[in-house]
Amino acid sequence: MEPVTIQGIPCYAPDLAFDNLGFHPEALTILSNMERNNFWYISRNEVLKKTLKMFLKDKPSEMLEVGCGNGTVLRALSELKNLHLTGGDIYLSGVKFAQTQAPGVNFIQINAENIPFENKYDAIVKEKFLKTGWGYNYLKRSLKNYFEAKT
Repeated sequence: MEPVTIQGIPCYAPDLAFDNLGFHPEALTILSNMERNNFWYISRNEVLKKTLKMFLKDKPSEMLEVGCGNGTVLRALSELKNLHLTGGDIYLSGVKFAQTQAPGVNFIQINAENIPFENKYDAIVKEKFLKTGWGYNYLKRSLKNYFEAKT
């Protein structure tokens, strides 16, 4: 599947890129500022970094964060060596904001329920998406199919 480029971002679900009903882009700034100094978010990012290091063993790896939102997780993970990061979010406004928070990271607009890649990523982080509970079963099936195709 070839993406459509909108505002310089490869979009794999362009029909959903601006469908932000119930989502307030100004909340990205508020949340990002809060997450920088909040013990829970700092600790969560440290756990993610340690987990990725344990499983990927510092070998060159590709990682996708599904639902990257404001880019806080990607900013923290960018400290890891040999990890090539891609952030994906359904909302183009979120992707554009995350770009400002995590320079050097690749970004795409994507529907987490339909990941259009096979054998591209060694790890997929989906922490925020699952925490909300939105589409959990769809995402679970999508990731299961993705990793079954990889093996």
